[in-house]
Amino acid sequence: MATREVFSSTASNPLGRPRGVWSALHVDPILLVLLVALISCGLFVLYSGADRNLDVVKAQGVRFGIAFVVMLVFAQLDPSVFRRWALGYMFLVSPAWLPYCLWGLVRKARSVGWRCLAFPGFNRRN
Repeated sequence: MATREVFSSTASNPLGRPRGVWSALHVDPILLVLLVALISCGLFVLYSGADRNLDVVKAQGVRFGIAFVVMLVFAQLDPSVFRRWALGYMFLVSPAWLPYCLWGLVRKARSVGWRCLAFPGFNRRN
């Protein structure tokens, strides 16, 4: 009875159409099939590249399985949760990359004698 109520819920279905399993799980079936096909090709390439070592393929398959479970869990969350997380990410995590990026720019500039920072129409003369 409970599954029938989930599939026929009108709160998220204003047109009153019967909802399918894919709609209730918030998953696009075409995208899911394409993703599984891509992963299958990747596992095949890994199998041939790892000298036919099935243990490596099994370990990667477990990682893909965990990733699918995480994907299904995150698909059930309300989009407002992601909006709140995005704001926290923007202020807490993104600035942490700034020193790393600046350090890479300085390293590159030091290795080529600051020529990579030369802008057209700007002469840097000491």
